[in-house]
Amino acid sequence: MGPSALTMNTSIASLIFVLLVVVVLILHLRAKKTVLTKMTGMMAAMTIAMVSSLVVGTIAGIVLEKLFLSTVIGVTFGMIVGYVSGRSLHLLASLDGMLAGLMGGMMGAMLGVMVISDYPTLSIVFMDVVLAVSMLLLYQLLDAEESLPVGISASQLEA
Repeated sequence: MGPSALTMNTSIASLIFVLLVVVVLILHLRAKKTVLTKMTGMMAAMTIAMVSSLVVGTIAGIVLEKLFLSTVIGVTFGMIVGYVSGRSLHLLASLDGMLAGLMGGMMGAMLGVMVISDYPTLSIVFMDVVLAVSMLLLYQLLDAEESLPVGISASQLEA
C-alpha cells in the first residue's frame, strides 16, 4: 500500500528542512571554531548528527517500510554529518559526532518502522519540531560561548 501522498509530501519538505538546518549549523559552527572549547565542539557535533539522523532515519523507515535499508540510510547520513560537523574542530569532536549519528540513525529507523500504521505524518512533524528546538538551543549555545573569555565555557559560569 505505501505511505499516503500527505506523508510523502511531508517527508520531502522535512528532508529539505533538515538539510538546510544542518548546513546552516555546520557553517555557524565552523565560523565559531576558534572561540569554542573542546567540550562545546563535541556537544555541537553530537547534537547536529544525532538529531538530524533521527529525523532522516524516521523518514526512511516510514517511506521504505523496511528496517534494514532505512537503518543503513539513517546511520550513513548521521555518520557523514557527524564527521563533517566535527572535522574542523577536533578529531574527538568528529568521532563523537559520528557515533551520535550512528545511534540517531538507528533509533530513527526503528521509530519510523514502528509508526507506519499509527501516525506517520505527525511523527515526521514531531521530529521536525524536536530538530528545530534542539538546533535553536545549539545556535544560542554557540553564540553564548563566543562572548566568553577564551578557555571559559558557559557551563563553568553557571556553576
